[in-house]
Amino acid sequence: MQQVKIAEIAPGPICGVGLDGCRAGWIAAVAIGGTSGIAETCLHLFDDVNQLVQWHEASSVRAAVAIDVPIGLPAAAGPRLCDQEARRRLGKRWMCVFAPPDRELFGLDFEAARQVVYKRRAAAPGETFHVLSQQSIQVTPKIAEVDRVLREHPARREWLIEVHPEVSFRELAGQDLPPKKKTAGRARRLSLLRKTFPDIDQRLDNARWLRRQVAHDDMLDAYVALWSALRFSHGLGHHVVLGDGQRDEHGLPMRMIV
Repeated sequence: MQQVKIAEIAPGPICGVGLDGCRAGWIAAVAIGGTSGIAETCLHLFDDVNQLVQWHEASSVRAAVAIDVPIGLPAAAGPRLCDQEARRRLGKRWMCVFAPPDRELFGLDFEAARQVVYKRRAAAPGETFHVLSQQSIQVTPKIAEVDRVLREHPARREWLIEVHPEVSFRELAGQDLPPKKKTAGRARRLSLLRKTFPDIDQRLDNARWLRRQVAHDDMLDAYVALWSALRFSHGLGHHVVLGDGQRDEHGLPMRMIV
């Protein structure tokens, strides 16, 4: 794994990082500080979360990193309280918030995970056990990746926070938005982000990755995650915490930052 130095990413102090999973790894939108706030942003692709963590801990970066992945996990797969609150905020588009897996499902494909859930139902009739969607199973490796680095060193919980891009966009807009896969939805999201990140068009235009590696949507999601990271750590507006303060069996916070 190639070591990433702070100078290779940003020419100045890091204010915050927004991270979204993509086929090539993790795309990061990074805010760089100036004398009067955010001076500029940049995009950087990390191969995996280990590379991100090594970069963060080997540098003087103290900024929050907002990541689009569940962190505190349920004892059995299904929506947490923060997921339920996020779904209520999205209204008709509640299905954008996937139910997270539990750790027993890590490494399993869809059919194997479904069989585990069926066995749970047979062992405890009357209890509710959720079968995860195909999409949820596909992102489970990234969830496991983040879960491992947080369980290894509890101090990382102070700067690596969970967000959900669609919930952040809903908060930023103050109203419902068209689906992000539609032209109108992408245009509206980009328009909203320009208000905080005026150089975003230039960064997107200069992005060197193939779209099959890093999609346009991935980069927009990274930027809105950055927006939430700045609200969380630098007072850019007032961040919202979804959840009731619960932690999972390993002490990870079961919350979502907006």
